[in-house]
Amino acid sequence: MLSIRVPRSPAVPIAVTALVLCATGGAVAAIPDSPGGEIHVCYNAQNANAAPGGTKLSIIDGQKNRFGCSPTETELTFNQRGPKGDQGIQGVKGDKGDKGDQGLKGDQGLKGDKGDKGDPGAITAYSAAVEAANVNQGPSKMVLSKSVPAGSYVINAKADMSNGDDDDVAFTGCALYAGTTALDSASTNLEEDSFNVGSAETIALQGVLAGYAGGELNIQCSAVDSDRVDISRIKLTAIQVSSIQ
Repeated sequence: MLSIRVPRSPAVPIAVTALVLCATGGAVAAIPDSPGGEIHVCYNAQNANAAPGGTKLSIIDGQKNRFGCSPTETELTFNQRGPKGDQGIQGVKGDKGDKGDQGLKGDQGLKGDKGDKGDPGAITAYSAAVEAANVNQGPSKMVLSKSVPAGSYVINAKADMSNGDDDDVAFTGCALYAGTTALDSASTNLEEDSFNVGSAETIALQGVLAGYAGGELNIQCSAVDSDRVDISRIKLTAIQVSSIQ
């Protein structure tokens, strides 16, 4: 280990200070040197026991081609910064922080306006009935009619058909109309029965009208190969609805 002794004398600080100022005062000095960052010192062993005011150490420029130690001096080199120390022991884990205060509850939102009341699903029924009618051979005959306003409709109709001729077969049928447009039709064959005159059957008719402009609903019936067909309990019901899906 190198031990450096500097005589205690009031003049020593002044001499060292002057030495440092001389070494660092000009632009030509490089203390510490670059890029190594080393400090170069000349050690005068002969002046180890120098009288007060003597010089034992002198700092020199690290660029050897400009300055250097004298033959009676030994060059010493010091690092400006020491080696990196070992990593320190990890510190104790800090205590868990306190839980923050709960935020204030927000104000309740305003109640929305009440919606408008929807339109009621209105249901209106139009009906008509005829107790009896008869048809003979020839063009169709209107046996029932009912006028309805504009709208959408579900229509049901029925009629009881019987053979009013006792000596021949009756082929008969009816159709449901909205104006001149046929919505439904049905037919039946009424057999001759000499022992039980007037064999009968029921004819059922159905129809649907969407967006009808309004007008007459009617039932038309006809008979073929018979002098007469009797019709009874003729009924028509038209139910107005808001829409038809």
